[in-house]
Amino acid sequence: MNKCIIYLLVILLLCSCSGTQDHTAEAGINDRPADSNYHKKNFDSLIVALDNKFNGKLEFTKELMGDTGFVEIYEHSSLYIDDMIKFLSEKRALYQGEKSNTLLFLCIWSMQISSLADYIRLCSTLIDLYEEKVIREDVLYEAITPSFKGKWNIPHNYSDPNVIALLRRIHDHEKVSPELRKKIEEVLAGKFN
Repeated sequence: MNKCIIYLLVILLLCSCSGTQDHTAEAGINDRPADSNYHKKNFDSLIVALDNKFNGKLEFTKELMGDTGFVEIYEHSSLYIDDMIKFLSEKRALYQGEKSNTLLFLCIWSMQISSLADYIRLCSTLIDLYEEKVIREDVLYEAITPSFKGKWNIPHNYSDPNVIALLRRIHDHEKVSPELRKKIEEVLAGKFN
């Protein structure tokens, strides 16, 4: 009889313990951003306001993390990538030619924690703009090795076939400077990883 009671208690204890496990980690629930409850803002308004606020006045990129508009884009970059690409493609008058690169750099910096696929899409758009002579080379340089904190998507993924193709596209462009070519070769060799 005592063996039966002990056996039942052990079974009950095991059953009650297995029912309290946190299965959110197994399902990947804690790993994804909390974008499902996020109310997306107008990208154009956010980025233009940031440019107006920081253009020519930004001393350190860490100042951006104190700005709610920047943080909106930065923390929810996957929700803003399509709007950003559309903005860069359609609003060239805001940054084309000799105007400041602040607006373009803000776009690059706000994508520093984005997925690799999203960051490659941004870089591909920037390369298109460079090939069309809309942006200067220093914007590509900044996109490859940004001066902003983040995960350095391109250097840290230098062996990814999509990153290699992107870097080769820049490297092989006839107008790219020897300095940028050298930087790309260093990244491809894993010297920035």
